[in-house]
Amino acid sequence: MTKLHYATVDGGWGTWSSWSTCSRSCKGGRTNRVRQCNDPLPMCGGTVCKGDNSQTAPCNKGVPCTSVANANQTLLKQLRPACIVLLLLFVCLMLSFHLIKSNTRFKKTLDFSVLLFQFLQ
Repeated sequence: MTKLHYATVDGGWGTWSSWSTCSRSCKGGRTNRVRQCNDPLPMCGGTVCKGDNSQTAPCNKGVPCTSVANANQTLLKQLRPACIVLLLLFVCLMLSFHLIKSNTRFKKTLDFSVLLFQFLQ
């Protein structure tokens, strides 16, 4: 009777994953990536991969938090005119609906809308 002998296959590292999102948007955070011992998988008594299956690195170290706050302020300034227009449209629609029901003159609605616009600027 013949004995079968199987060749051992040592494990090899697969490719690294992409780096994760930084844990902080400013003043330094951490990011990591992983890999698996699957290229090839260890078989028939072969050794598992040697070394680390994960890496960690610093990120956003040189980004001051004030630049993030400034970016948020810039975004708010860009959105503000659109918000004012939408709010004015809503108020005008509500007042128009109220005027139709109460038969009040349109001038009062216009005066109120102008005051509201001046207040929001």
